[in-house]
Amino acid sequence: MARSANVDPLLVHRFALRELSVSTVTFLNATLDAKVFQQKEEGKATVGFQSISIPDMGLEAKEINEGNWPFTHKVLMTRASIGDITLVKAVFATSTDLYIWASQALWGRGSPRRNLAIDYMRGDGKTVERSLLLYNCIPVSYKPGSDFDASNAEVSLEEMTLHVERFAVKIPSPPRADELRGFAGSFASPV
Repeated sequence: MARSANVDPLLVHRFALRELSVSTVTFLNATLDAKVFQQKEEGKATVGFQSISIPDMGLEAKEINEGNWPFTHKVLMTRASIGDITLVKAVFATSTDLYIWASQALWGRGSPRRNLAIDYMRGDGKTVERSLLLYNCIPVSYKPGSDFDASNAEVSLEEMTLHVERFAVKIPSPPRADELRGFAGSFASPV
């Protein structure tokens, strides 16, 4: 009997990075599309990331003792922190996406803060199962390629570490009943 793909765990090798909308800006006396990553269409996935680390969220706890009684204490949450993420992708001769973004952050021009989405993809590579929305990402470090080594034949990788202001998890809404009509095994009522 067939089962829903919604009960399967998500796989880490099926992911895509999208840049959410950003306007066109002027940078270094040239008008550039402020989108850092080359995308075929608005909101479509970008190509070629080897890995993307996921941010973590932590709460700082402060313990307060009341009087000198050893068994009574309170724990208060004082502040939250969000971890950085690292993007790793292969270096191509004409690719300057990450360099332009790092330069915008360094010089304080253009639009150095970006909103990104990391999507968990279904097996077909087209359907988004879940998204991690990253807000106000700004580069804090950039490495334009791997260290040179004449005895090594590996692909050169560029890395960028981003500070993330906040993130949210977005689960796509389930299909509506009218979208399920005609599919075998659907719970939609026939019309």
